[in-house]
Amino acid sequence: MSMCPFPHRGTGRSWDIAPWRMSPMERYMRGFFDEALRDLDRSFGNVAPYWLEQPMMRQADIGNVIGNVTDDKDKFSVEMDVSQFAPDELKVEVRDKELIVQGHHEERSDQYGTIERHFVRKYLLPENSDQQAVNSRLSDSGVLTVVAPKTSSALPPSRTIPIQAAPKAAPKKS
Repeated sequence: MSMCPFPHRGTGRSWDIAPWRMSPMERYMRGFFDEALRDLDRSFGNVAPYWLEQPMMRQADIGNVIGNVTDDKDKFSVEMDVSQFAPDELKVEVRDKELIVQGHHEERSDQYGTIERHFVRKYLLPENSDQQAVNSRLSDSGVLTVVAPKTSSALPPSRTIPIQAAPKAAPKKS
């Protein structure tokens, strides 16, 4: 039996155990810890520095971290929120069929300590993308859009391949 009555299964959600499968003590402990974490979130909201925006009970939103990737017949594009970075702190490059987006804040101190942020995102470009025509744009709201147009790789028209059959052997006479 586990020492922790509510094992967290790493899903990004709060406890995954159905309440009807718990003993009365487990239900009591779950309620106690949920209430304690909610109170802690409320108190952190009043005194937390600006970089501590994620409450402990909030679910992770991995979609915003990765960005929106679109791969259609005309282009390959990536959109991501980089509003915490200035344009001169961002770098977009294409290397060996890979689109690489980087952001780096230099280390600086504030009243809470030292801050440094860095991220790297790598995307494999499609074979028919024009790597020389890749462009990027940073919106006023801090959304970086990188577009790799695709070349018009006209496929050759389909054709029927004739089947060459081996000559039939003459029947054996006995």
